Amino acid sequence: MKKILLLTLISVGFSAISQEFEPATNDTTLYGVATESDFYGDIPLSNTNGASNSMYWEVDSVNLPSNWEFSVCDQDICYPIGTESVQWSLPGNGGYLNMHFYPNGQEGEGFVTLKVNDSPNENQTEYITFRGSALTSDLDNNSLDKVSIYPNPAIEYFKITGGSANTDYKLVNLLGKEIKAGKLNENGNLKVNTSSMLKGVYFITFTENSQKITRKVIIR
Repeated sequence: MKKILLLTLISVGFSAISQEFEPATNDTTLYGVATESDFYGDIPLSNTNGASNSMYWEVDSVNLPSNWEFSVCDQDICYPIGTESVQWSLPGNGGYLNMHFYPNGQEGEGFVTLKVNDSPNENQTEYITFRGSALTSDLDNNSLDKVSIYPNPAIEYFKITGGSANTDYKLVNLLGKEIKAGKLNENGNLKVNTSSMLKGVYFITFTENSQKITRKVIIR
């Protein structure tokens, strides 16, 4: 009995020492438009011991379209494109890592994986992957080019006009989570209530037959 209790205490103690931070997720997908300058998103990091932690991240692997670039931010600083590793401080109440993708006009998909640990002890290591997906916002002879959104930025609502009864839409946040989806009405219009939505940047994709177009919407 004493031996079992001792092993249990050792196990609990080891866990308490080794677990110093916790990412909200280890894998997230960010969505953007190829013609925009950049698109971005966060992965929150909780601090499990309540005291400021010295942390370290480095780029572990990269697989991006040829024209794409990326940069990383934490809750305090955004680092220049090309920065490969940084030591930073995670506050006691938590923070985040942020990824910016710069598609430079090229549509496609890719990912960047960061190796993150507590420094200098390295009691815990996490691999965090940011995936990026950028669609084109302009297709030749695309009947969806006439779709417009106003007001944008929106406060309580925005209206969609210029589509058709066959136009589907899907609204996602920066993490790619679906917020709303459906079809435009018989006149190709729709009023979307945003009063219950969090402030920030969203993307709305319209599809009709084999055509697709994506617009950015800002909610204030």
